[in-house]
This record gives sequence, C-alpha cells and structure tokens, in this order.
Amino acid sequence: MHRLTRSFQIGKTRLNSAFDSAYGCSPAQYIRNSRIEKAKDLLLRTDLPVREISYQVGYPNHANFTTTFGKMVGMTPQQFRNNARVTSGSIGSGIGS
Repeated sequence: MHRLTRSFQIGKTRLNSAFDSAYGCSPAQYIRNSRIEKAKDLLLRTDLPVREISYQVGYPNHANFTTTFGKMVGMTPQQFRNNARVTSGSIGSGIGS
C-alpha cells in the first residue's frame, strides 16, 4: 500500500477512496476476494491438497486461509470441494465405466 501511495503521490485515504469508487471495496478486500476466487477455482479444477492451494493463493498460514475461506464462502475449503463434487455428480461416476 505504501508503494502505491508513493507511486501515485496521494495519501492512503484518498487511494482507498478512489479504489473503492472503482471496484466497490478496499484494496485489501479486493486482494482477499481475488485469492478466495482463485482458491475456489483450484479446488474445483485440481486435486491439489488444500494446504498447497493456500500457499498458491498467497496464504502461507493454512489455518488463516481456512478461516478466511470459511468466513467468505460459508464452509471450509474441503467442504466446498466435496460439495461441488457431489453436486456435479462426479463421485462414483467412474464405477462401472
């Protein structure tokens, strides 16, 4: 944030206000939302362990990632993955194929 305020030569409050006007949220919220959306995509498209996904989206602390994901999505990352697989019918779809 400090680098941005120096680059644009404006104060933190003004930068936050301009960002909020453009994107509807603070820079921190935007980053958090982007990370969680990327995590949801990885959970759906890959079989990577949740811990690895947390690192890939910028959360070195797995517990912090799981807590943030839960608050934003309403379930843990593993529950999200399992729910998506049940909903899409992929569980058991390989039996008898």
